[in-house]
Amino acid sequence: SEQRVFEAVKSTITSVEIGESEAIVKANATFTFHDKENDEVKTIDYAATFTVVIDEYGDYAIKTIEQ
Repeated sequence: SEQRVFEAVKSTITSVEIGESEAIVKANATFTFHDKENDEVKTIDYAATFTVVIDEYGDYAIKTIEQ
């Protein structure tokens, strides 16, 4: 929203499970922003699980993101 001016993002990895061909990474993030419409500082908490694919060269890519 144009009414939100983000001031900080704090992210935390809560767990990592590494398998043979993929890894499951769970993370949380807290977004702090100034709501210009109300002139208030607010936060939004977000949690997600990322499935990361690992190829035979050790390269990786995010396959899915679940909220």
